[in-house]
Amino acid sequence: MLVLYIKGIRWHFINTFKNGKKFFVKSFYRFFESYAFGIITPGRLGEVLKLGYENNIHNKFKTSIHILAERGFDVGIFIFFALIALSSGRFLNVDFTVLLIVCLISFSLLLLSYLLLCSKLTYFYIQKLIYKLTRKSILLDSIPIKHSPQRTLIIFVLSVISNICYFLSCYFLSMSVFLHIPFLIVTGVIAIVGLINMLPITIMGLGTREYALLTLFGDYSQTNIIAFSIILFSVAQIGACIFSLINSLIFLQIDKRNNQKNG
Repeated sequence: MLVLYIKGIRWHFINTFKNGKKFFVKSFYRFFESYAFGIITPGRLGEVLKLGYENNIHNKFKTSIHILAERGFDVGIFIFFALIALSSGRFLNVDFTVLLIVCLISFSLLLLSYLLLCSKLTYFYIQKLIYKLTRKSILLDSIPIKHSPQRTLIIFVLSVISNICYFLSCYFLSMSVFLHIPFLIVTGVIAIVGLINMLPITIMGLGTREYALLTLFGDYSQTNIIAFSIILFSVAQIGACIFSLINSLIFLQIDKRNNQKNG
């Protein structure tokens, strides 16, 4: 569950410009609650619950940009590791041009996420696009505070660390059901499965995860693959959801006590 705490710290750095224990507590409470709801909704759409904590349109817009940047970092990293599995030639015979395009998509997402956090010019163009689509200029009157390049780099590093920890966990889970597959291959396949599960098709990736694993790990025992899928579902979905709910309640109570002391 170290992965979730790292992601919680990352969300604090993304969405909060204030330091201090009470601000960390508030960030953790909001992150864990939205993460729990995200797990049980198709495509993790429940994570937009983070917008509900904001009290005006300026903050909602800022947080929506931060959610996009957070998701962009994760998707970009997942695509990069999925590229490793595809380039191995072990599962699919993919043309070099396709691999190059996938690589460009990965780096483009990472760069866009970086710019969303630290470039006011990027904010301006997004607001200008919204104005063209909606003919509403309210968002153009307020440009959110941008992160420094150093802070954005820390956010990126936390994204890499949290996702590598997740891939390591999946690798050890595969070993527990006697799927002796190289780490990079497991990582690439899990990344592909994760990208498929981001599509709002089924709740918790049920069905799509099993189909993808059976297809990509077709050379291995189907019994072991199904066992791997079940343990992934139990730990990464059910376990993470329960863990997040418990932590959200714990940090909510701490946040309430902090407010009472300050009130």
